[in-house]
Amino acid sequence: MAEIKQNFSAGKMNKDLDERLLPKGQYRHAENIQVSTSEDSDVGAIENILSNTKLSNINLEEAACIGLYADEKENSLYWFVTSPSKDMILRYKNSEVKPILVDINKNVLKFEPGNIITGINVIDDLLFWTDNKSEPKKINLDFCFRGTENENTQTKLIVPERNIDLTSNNGAGIDIREEHITVIKKSPKTKLNLNFNIETNTTADLIFDFMTIPNFYGGGQASVGDVVIIPDPLGSNFNANSGFSNFIGEQNFNVGDELLFLRSDLGSGNVLADLPEAFDIKARVVSNISGESIDDPNSSVANYPNNTFGFEILEVNPGFTVLPQNYALSYWFVYKDLVKVDFFEKQFARFSYRYKYQDGEYSTFAPFSNLAFEPSNFDYETKKAYNLGMENKLKSLKLTNFITNNTLEDVVQVDLLYKESNSPNVYLVDKIKYNDYKDIPLEVGVDEPPILQNNWEANKYIVDSDTIYSVLPSNQLIRPYDNLPKKALAQEITGNRIVYGNYTQNYNLDEKPLINASFTQREASVPGQPSKSLKSLRSYQLGIVYLDEYGRQTPVFSSSKSSFKIPKDQSSSSNKIQFSSITTPPIWAAFYKMYVKETSNEYYNLAMDRVYKAKDGNIWMAFPSSERNKVDEETFLILKKKIDSNSQVSEDLKYKIISIQNQAPVEVKTNNILVSSSNGTDDIELLFSGDVPKVGFTDFQIHEPTFKADGGTSIDNLTETLSIVFEDTSDNVVSDYYEIADIQFNSPLYTIKLVDKIKETDSWIYTNHSSLTSFTKENINNNLSISIYKNVKKEQPEFDGKFFVKILNDYYTEKYILGGLLDPNNFLSIASVDAFYLSDTGANYDNSLVQLSDLEGSIGTVSISGTNENSDTRGDWVNYCLQFNNSSVSSGWFIDQVRYAGRHANVLANTVNDSLGGWSMNSGYEFGHGKGVYKDPITNQWYMELSFSQILPNAEDKSERHSLNVLSSLAGASPNSGNISFSSMALNINSLQTPNLFAVGSSINQQHLDQADVVRNLIKNKLFKFTGDINKTKYVINKNVVKEERYNHTSFANLKNQYDNFIIDLQAAGSPYYDSSNDVVNLSQVITQPFFNDLEEKWDNFSESTNRRVTYIIPFAKYDPNAELGIDNYPIYDSAEPNTNSTFLNSSSNEFNLLDKDDGADEDTAIAIQFIEPNKNESAQLTSDNPAIWETEPKENIDLDIYYEASECYNISLHGTSQDLEWFNCYSFGNGVESNRIRDDFNQVTIDKGAVASSTVDFAYEEENRKNGLIYSGIYNSTSGINNLNQFIAAEKITKDINPTYGSIQKLFSRNTDLITFCEDKVVKVLANKDAVFNADGNPQLIASQNVLGQTIPFVGDYGISQNPESFAKESYRAYFTDKNRGMVLRLSRDGITPISDYGMSKYFKNQLKNQNNLIGSYDQKKNEYNISLKFNTVSYDEKVKGWSSFKSYTPEQGASVTNFYYTFKNGNLYKHHDDYALGLEVTWNNFYGVQYESRISTILNDAPSDIKSFKTINYEGSQSNIVANLNDSNYYNLYQKDGWSLEKITTDKETGFIPEFIEKEGKWFNNVKGDKVTTKQDIDTSSFSFQGLGVASSTRFLLVPKPVKIFVEIYKTPNLQCWFKKNNNRQGLFGKSDFSDTNEPGNNLINPNVVVEEIVGGNLYRHGEPVNEIVQFKIRGGIDISQPAEQRPDGTYRPRPPIPISASEFTLRHLDPPGNDGERSRAFDADGAVIGAIAINNGAGGAVEDLGVQESTLRNEANPNTNIPGPGFLGSTFSPISANVNFIDTGVPGESGNTVLVNVPIKFITPNNVEEMESIKIELFLEQNSNNI
Repeated sequence: MAEIKQNFSAGKMNKDLDERLLPKGQYRHAENIQVSTSEDSDVGAIENILSNTKLSNINLEEAACIGLYADEKENSLYWFVTSPSKDMILRYKNSEVKPILVDINKNVLKFEPGNIITGINVIDDLLFWTDNKSEPKKINLDFCFRGTENENTQTKLIVPERNIDLTSNNGAGIDIREEHITVIKKSPKTKLNLNFNIETNTTADLIFDFMTIPNFYGGGQASVGDVVIIPDPLGSNFNANSGFSNFIGEQNFNVGDELLFLRSDLGSGNVLADLPEAFDIKARVVSNISGESIDDPNSSVANYPNNTFGFEILEVNPGFTVLPQNYALSYWFVYKDLVKVDFFEKQFARFSYRYKYQDGEYSTFAPFSNLAFEPSNFDYETKKAYNLGMENKLKSLKLTNFITNNTLEDVVQVDLLYKESNSPNVYLVDKIKYNDYKDIPLEVGVDEPPILQNNWEANKYIVDSDTIYSVLPSNQLIRPYDNLPKKALAQEITGNRIVYGNYTQNYNLDEKPLINASFTQREASVPGQPSKSLKSLRSYQLGIVYLDEYGRQTPVFSSSKSSFKIPKDQSSSSNKIQFSSITTPPIWAAFYKMYVKETSNEYYNLAMDRVYKAKDGNIWMAFPSSERNKVDEETFLILKKKIDSNSQVSEDLKYKIISIQNQAPVEVKTNNILVSSSNGTDDIELLFSGDVPKVGFTDFQIHEPTFKADGGTSIDNLTETLSIVFEDTSDNVVSDYYEIADIQFNSPLYTIKLVDKIKETDSWIYTNHSSLTSFTKENINNNLSISIYKNVKKEQPEFDGKFFVKILNDYYTEKYILGGLLDPNNFLSIASVDAFYLSDTGANYDNSLVQLSDLEGSIGTVSISGTNENSDTRGDWVNYCLQFNNSSVSSGWFIDQVRYAGRHANVLANTVNDSLGGWSMNSGYEFGHGKGVYKDPITNQWYMELSFSQILPNAEDKSERHSLNVLSSLAGASPNSGNISFSSMALNINSLQTPNLFAVGSSINQQHLDQADVVRNLIKNKLFKFTGDINKTKYVINKNVVKEERYNHTSFANLKNQYDNFIIDLQAAGSPYYDSSNDVVNLSQVITQPFFNDLEEKWDNFSESTNRRVTYIIPFAKYDPNAELGIDNYPIYDSAEPNTNSTFLNSSSNEFNLLDKDDGADEDTAIAIQFIEPNKNESAQLTSDNPAIWETEPKENIDLDIYYEASECYNISLHGTSQDLEWFNCYSFGNGVESNRIRDDFNQVTIDKGAVASSTVDFAYEEENRKNGLIYSGIYNSTSGINNLNQFIAAEKITKDINPTYGSIQKLFSRNTDLITFCEDKVVKVLANKDAVFNADGNPQLIASQNVLGQTIPFVGDYGISQNPESFAKESYRAYFTDKNRGMVLRLSRDGITPISDYGMSKYFKNQLKNQNNLIGSYDQKKNEYNISLKFNTVSYDEKVKGWSSFKSYTPEQGASVTNFYYTFKNGNLYKHHDDYALGLEVTWNNFYGVQYESRISTILNDAPSDIKSFKTINYEGSQSNIVANLNDSNYYNLYQKDGWSLEKITTDKETGFIPEFIEKEGKWFNNVKGDKVTTKQDIDTSSFSFQGLGVASSTRFLLVPKPVKIFVEIYKTPNLQCWFKKNNNRQGLFGKSDFSDTNEPGNNLINPNVVVEEIVGGNLYRHGEPVNEIVQFKIRGGIDISQPAEQRPDGTYRPRPPIPISASEFTLRHLDPPGNDGERSRAFDADGAVIGAIAINNGAGGAVEDLGVQESTLRNEANPNTNIPGPGFLGSTFSPISANVNFIDTGVPGESGNTVLVNVPIKFITPNNVEEMESIKIELFLEQNSNNI
């Protein structure tokens, strides 16, 4: 008989090849087998698989292992277990299972069922993990193990450094909290408190006789060299009052301090102030024995009291020792001199602190403190050249509040930190530990025993030296918080750093934060005393930063509402920032803190040494040369404090430096020494008997005998440079110095030639200069005197060590700077103007100085010929007004009380039409009259309107025609010929827009530049007088001057009206001038018409110079140099009253007033207005011990959007309240001086704006899911004790992004120092600490790099890990994973990525992987197999055979290998596989997790596949066959049932068969093939019966056997769960009912009436608007009805056929995309049907099915719907609950008609398959909603 042989030597399955092509040794399918193979052999042996053995005993309902880490270094396993009742981390090591961390409260680990954790690492004794749901976490395995008593007790915190153990907290221990195990560490949120000691010494009182030695120590009197104890309880007079008291300064002494003692008893006559000059005893502290035990057992107290010290006697005053009674003294004054040098004297220091946690992590810094700086009173003298007030007088410093209520229990050390404002370095001051030595006495009662503390307990630290320890790494200052992800999916350790991938950072904001900010007074300021303040003349902007509970920060948020500017007048105040938040804080925020932006550059203060008047009228100021670098010629100086005063200068005064000289300028060094003076021996005409001095000339003569008669000397022979000064001795007005160019003597006259012409400002040397036509000695001012000076350059000590700055001199410099230099009774003439007075009868102002009765002789009165009564026509102005002094028309000044036709618009305004530009015709520019000299009746303020007209040049040349813009500009009025567009014709106003038309005293109009001296004095605070005023009254311009530009006789409105008439006339004239149909004008004809000539005449009148005047409306008052200051710090002057205060004499010596009608000013007679200023006192040198202080203006604002930390962290509960900031940036001395610099010295240290900086962002701040991002921590080095794994410094390059086309990062794997990154669609290698340079051939060459994560190199092949990081498993250099999207299983090895699913299983995996939720990958080291666990089984890839060896019936939750053993987990329990000695029990096979399974293998006999073969028998070589017990036959082998191998089915293309058992013969097992059962008689071919055995069948019997059915069904149901809220027994809670509508059922009732609708009411009480966070359980309780049509009996009745059995199976829950376009899954709706939110249902939730057997159905017969015969029944079953998280906000009102929950629950069932004649399958679902109140 032919025999076909088959072995399994290949050891792998092949489901891909056609059955005819399957190679020898391979098989189609295998379950629970392993194949042993040997090299060069074709023999393969099939074996069962050893069972797994349970090693743990976790008896928790619904427990599951959701994470696993195999620590091969320690040969241990760590796994994460979650259940409804607790979460745990357990360890298997040394064959023991121990809980590491137990979370009974379920608020620490925060594990979630179904959420598999794949990012787990161990480094040393630290276990890290991330679950992509909550904060990345870390635990110390040893401490957690020690803190876990058992599986039923919450793990306690263990911190040996803090003495925290299981007995802490009164024996209850401290429950471990989430904040103890997060990777991110909380930082301190509050600032240190600084307590300053600025005392120079310490004094105290002492009551004790310390010079008498106690008998216990030998007795006697102490002498030099002895050591005594003060106070000593063994002393003879020790009592409760003994000891030190009444300390001033520090409360104790330090070893090394030297103290002086002085008798203080009443009879001594001594007082404390006698120390230290007088003392009796001098001693040194040698020990502090406070609290130490006393040796003498007879002592009344056991320990020395507080403030007990050992003193060595250094010196005894001889006068003290000669009196024996002195030794019995008990009353002393005590003095200690603190010798402190340079204690932060030249530094602005800030202090902070940080935490060190028990695993070595350091927190970020606490907010830095305020400055440790205590300034002194203002002391800025030019002799010292620096501000002593800006030296630190701090002597010692106490730091407190570094231990707070928020200091966590696992903080083991506090580092005190120090930073200087001018350095980015942060220094370590000291390390404070819980168990430090205790040497700080606690203040207790006198009779209480002393208590010593350490710094930690006392919560204070004394800094008494500026010696600082080591510097911290520079990156710590740019680490305001750790940018550690809020959650992450992937995690790995590479390069001793932790790397997270696919992470989430930042937060969402509901609205942009807004704050209000302003400034307010911090404290009352005292002139000269320093106080913290905000620098004036600066703009500030406040920003807010929000922090989560772990200190993560947002960027700065700011807006215009939070900005403000502090004016200069606040410079003497102590100011601070006040703010309040407007918007609601983010819900996630736990804290907030404030940041300030102030972008100005540095500034300096300068103390002025001296001031000198310059020849050009400005001033020179001298400053110490040490301050030279503070300024240059681009600097602006701001006057802050006036000289000789502690008062600020509140006005905004800013002066540009005109010149800087490092040596004294010549004019400063030149002394004008008087040679001679003369007033002509009281007759000035005698002195000027020759040529007289004239304005505008340089030469004149003086009479030599008369000059010498006044005591003068010869001046023609002097070699020095000479100058001459003119003086009005009666009015104390002088000229400037005129330098003499030459003097010739021709007896009896000196001919003097000046360098410069005599100025117009000195026209007062003549009487009524403006009215003179000739200048003779008779017209010279009778009070004139001349003085001759010689100019001597002299080097004086005052110039040494100085540099000189020239600035503009004005009223304020004279007021605040020159006050001591100027002679208040001596004035210098600086400008003069001859002003006529023009009045008009129409200007009838009641409050004017000139009334109608005074107008006789003026314009428009009867005395003027003609009929015009007003100054309103051109003729009035040309013929009268502008003919000053009866001359022709000319330009000049006049007091203005005449009519103006209109005013010019100075700014662009709404115009009549677009062609008018800036010309306006509104009512504000109508005609009016000047008011002359007048008083405001309401304010009593006097005004004078001073005008200048005619203003040259004419706007247009009258020989040209310019009224229209289309006219030619050529002279001779040659018009453009031809026609032009009518619409293009407009007034030619462009020629009237030039700025020089109203310019007087300005360089833009050279024709009137000579009036500059006058114009520049028409400003506030300038002084003037009326020449000839016998009262010598001085007036001051006391308010701002208003300037108006007026038209005299023709207004623009007049011109515009004429233009409008011209247009009307033009249109009316018609052809040939205007063609309206074509909108054309014949310009050459138009300009010949009268209506054009009228326009042109009006144009000429408007544009000529006689039509323009500029008017200055001058407010003035009577000047008084001693006037009192008002509240605005401005003098209060008396009213001017010029007609009372100024009086003049006419030629007849009769008095008259300023504007007298007979003798006063009019259009023919001018009055001279002389502008003056106080003159320099030649004998004065202005210097002061209280100098004026100037401040430099920052040259530029640094426009950087940088904000500086300005507060500590405020609790979010304070948000919205009004708060003040302690932040300051200067010290205000209450006198206007604000300093931010040590000593105010150049280049010295300044107050920084803050130690920590931040900024705003120019993009929307929101939560970021960086699916393609990597982020890494600082480094870890256990050898050096460095643990920076919590440090994620955003300012450094700590991130790297992977190409987003690769999909999201799912898994990280460190291999050979590279970081293998598994993305959804690609696997890449990220070079760690190196980079790649590619050669020309394309091959990479590695180079060293400082980049932690270098270049990204993708592996060949478009494969990824999809979203199944749980499929990853590694062994040595190999890594295995699945790509669900592509239906592949892959291996990454040295040869790249290989699709191992292609090894005979590609079709299988393509079909199966897409239907899987979780794909659990693990590696079995014992069998060298990669196991991938699917929903219902596990399939193994064997590296030895390069193929898939077998399916396995177990589906673990996790799996891993360690120490060459393979472990898996089920229901949270640990199972060991391949255990041939299972805890001493009998070895079993195929029993997994307590369930017995069979081994199966399916192979193909494909020898000669084209031949038709008839199989008779099958035999196999192997172990025991399956034996079916049968006592009815004659065989003996089957007397007992035996388990073993059987042939379940053999199939050909013709028939099928089976062999239930085999019989052993000659070492082989064989049996005949039995035919398979048939279903119908028609299917049986009796001629083929031979395949069932040997021989021919004698008879045939047919049996009806039900067939098993396997059907895959997927159900999608959307049940409507109504009435989310319902009242029940006064409670509100969850309840629900199912409403499954089925159109196939009568009345749409429930399909299965056997299922009772349950109503379960929860206990939680919810209110409208509250969040609902429930786990709702759904129980599937129906059955599966798989039936055949009922069979009709002969009597006509129906017999229901029995239900087809189904086998028990498992199911899982997963999401399917629901129908519709909304893209939602499970949702919650309100009563109106609006979606409230989504409901999260965990993918993969599931439970077991329990088969309850066949139950009778009461349903109608589906096969016969028209009958009432019951159907065949159904299979009952129960299912464990499916859990679905429901988390949303309820917006409906609780009640009967509340909200609706829509839950999509797709279920998969496996039922028997291959059922024929099956007509219906029903799967009945019932969803029971149960509130498990969490």
